[in-house]
Amino acid sequence: MSNARKLADNLPTDGQLGNRNIIINGNFTISQRGSYTSSTSVSDGTFYLDRWQYVEDGSPSSSLIHNSDGSVKITTGASVTGSSRLRQKFEYSLAPRQYDNKTFTVSAKVKSNTANARINVYAGGYLSLTGTTAHSGGGSYETLTATFTTPSTISTEFSVHIGIDGASSANVSISSGQYFEVKEVQMEQGSQHTPFEHRSFGQELALCQRYYQRQFPINGTGVVHSQGNMAARVKCPLPVQMRASPTIVFVGTISGFDGNAVAQISSLQALWMTPDLLEFDANLNGSLATGNAIMFYNDLSSGTGNRNTNGVTLDAEL
Repeated sequence: MSNARKLADNLPTDGQLGNRNIIINGNFTISQRGSYTSSTSVSDGTFYLDRWQYVEDGSPSSSLIHNSDGSVKITTGASVTGSSRLRQKFEYSLAPRQYDNKTFTVSAKVKSNTANARINVYAGGYLSLTGTTAHSGGGSYETLTATFTTPSTISTEFSVHIGIDGASSANVSISSGQYFEVKEVQMEQGSQHTPFEHRSFGQELALCQRYYQRQFPINGTGVVHSQGNMAARVKCPLPVQMRASPTIVFVGTISGFDGNAVAQISSLQALWMTPDLLEFDANLNGSLATGNAIMFYNDLSSGTGNRNTNGVTLDAEL
C-alpha cells in the first residue's frame, strides 16, 4: 500500500481536519502546578497536570508520576473496591452548543497490569461505548478507543475518564500495585480515531491558561495609594481570557519597588476580577511614597524560593 493511500485511510471522514482534538493537554505537556517527576501521593478531586483532575472511589492510596516520555502513570497503594482515574471536563453549555447530539471518538495509548484500565464517558449519565474501551492487562501499550453519541441536549457534566474503573464507572476490585499509564489522549468528532494531533507548546499552554494561570512574578503595575498600613492598587491584564473570574492565591514572597524604596507584599485583596483582567490591593510591609508607581519582582533576598515559586495563581477550572 502506498504512503498516500495510508495517509488517506487515516483522515477523518467527518468533523474537521485540523484542530480536531477536543482534549486539552492530551499528551500531558503542560504542568503549571508542579513537575511530578518523582512519585507523588494524589488526592481525590485535585488537579495535577493541567486540565486533568484525579478522582477516586474507595481510597486506593494512589500515587502519580510524570514520566520523561510525557506519559502519566498512576499506581494504587491499597487493595479496595473502588476506582482510580483521571478526568477532563468540557464546557458543554457554551454557544453554539457543539457537543449536543453528535458522535465522538476518544482514543488513548494506555499501558496497564489490570484489565480494569478503561475509558468511560459521562454526559448526564455514563454513555454506551463501542470500540476497544478496556486494556487487556498485559503490561504493554495498547490503543484504547471509545465511540459514543451524546444526548440531544447535555444538561450536566460532560467528561472523559481514563483509569482503573468499571464499565459505566462501576467500582471494581483493586489490588495494591495495579497501575495505568496513559499518553496521547484524543477526542474528535466522528466514528473513527485518527493519529494523535500534536500542538505546539505555546498553543497547548494558551488553551490551558483559559482554566489556570500562574504569574510568577506578578505581571502588573500599580500605584501606592495609602500610608501607615500601606497598599498599592494593581492591575494585571491576563495573557489569555479565562473561563470565568478566577480564584487568586498569593504564593511565596513578592516585593514592590517604587523607584526609591522596596516593600514586601504581606497580603493581597482581590477587588475586581474578570476573565481578562485582575485588579487587587497589595498590602505592603514598608514605606513607599503615596502616588508613586510600583512594579513587582521576586524577592530572593531570604535565600529561599526562586522565580518559579513566588507570585499568584489564578484558577477558573471546571
